[in-house]
Amino acid sequence: MRFVGGLFLVGALLLTGCSSSTSLSAPAPTTSLAPGTTVFAVGQRPDVGSIRGTTLDGQELGLADLKGRVLVLNAWASYCTPCQVESPTLAHLATEFKKQRVAFVGLDVKDDKASARSFAQFAGTTYPHIFDPAGNILSALKVVPPAALPSTLIIDKSGKIAVRVIGPIKEQSFKAVLESVLSKS
Repeated sequence: MRFVGGLFLVGALLLTGCSSSTSLSAPAPTTSLAPGTTVFAVGQRPDVGSIRGTTLDGQELGLADLKGRVLVLNAWASYCTPCQVESPTLAHLATEFKKQRVAFVGLDVKDDKASARSFAQFAGTTYPHIFDPAGNILSALKVVPPAALPSTLIIDKSGKIAVRVIGPIKEQSFKAVLESVLSKS
C-alpha cells in the first residue's frame, strides 16, 4: 500500500511539473480561461517577434505586414488529427471576422508542401499559410512549445500576443476572446 501511495505522489509531482507550457522567459498570464487557453494582460503581452516566410502560394509574408490589424496565427500540420478537426472552424471564423479586418494566417509546420496545400484546400481555408518545413518559425515563438500542434495566437494591433491557445480551439470560447481583443484594440 505504501508503494502505491508513493507512486501516486511521484506521478502527481511529475504531472504538476509538466503542466505549465509557458517558458521561463514568457510573461505571467493574467487569466486562464480553459485548459490550454491563456489571456495576457495588456501590460504583460509578449511581442510576437519578426515572423516572416514564404507562403504555400510562393509569396513572401511577414506578420509585420499586417500590423495595425488583429491577427490570428494558427500553427498546424496536415498529419495532425486535432489540426484536421479545428481547421474548418478556423476557415469559418476567418470568413466571419473578415468584415472586422481580422487577418488569419496559418503556419504549416514540419510538413511537405503537397500535403499542406491539399489539407488547406480540404479545410476550406482561404487565408495565407506560411510554410515552415523545419519548424524554425514555430520554435522562434517563445510562448509556444516547439512541438505544440495545433497552437493558435491572437495578436493585437500593436503586434503583441493577447491570447495563446495550445491545442485545438473551441469555436464559442475562441470567438469570445477574439471579440474581447477586438473591443479593446
